[in-house]
Amino acid sequence: MNIWQILRSIPSFSIFSDQELKIISEQAETRDFASGEFVLREGQSNERMYVIMHGTVEIHKKYDDKDFVVAELSVGNFIGEVSILGFDEKPMASVIAKTNTSLLEISKEVVARWSEENPKIVIKLFQVISLGLSRKLRKLNEEYVKIFMQTKGLGKISELRSLQEKLFKEWGI
Repeated sequence: MNIWQILRSIPSFSIFSDQELKIISEQAETRDFASGEFVLREGQSNERMYVIMHGTVEIHKKYDDKDFVVAELSVGNFIGEVSILGFDEKPMASVIAKTNTSLLEISKEVVARWSEENPKIVIKLFQVISLGLSRKLRKLNEEYVKIFMQTKGLGKISELRSLQEKLFKEWGI
């Protein structure tokens, strides 16, 4: 399958026309990562987003000097999407390839070029990113309420710590 076909198969990319997908697939870069290789490191500068085209990555979050695998993402998911929105946000977690993984890399530079040459692509890309972030926030809110209700009245720190670790895994942070 070529890049265009992979993007066409990802539901989030259904809003793009065939011509827009052609431009994206020609101007974005493909990056391959071996199993165990870092894609992003927590706290280090990043100016690109990735779309998982093949393989699986793990999201690792450090907390109290411990490393937690808090999520696993596969084909169609985005990584680092906030970095291309114009903010100087550093990754809040590390991303490591769990399997040999192929990613489509969309840099801030490419997005800037598209904003001048193909603004509809940027508008649609930001819509896709916004929808994804909205879904993540909705899930986060649901989990927060669930955890809050479960911990209401609990006085033991160890029980709260256990719930906190579970929350990190479920939220994917």
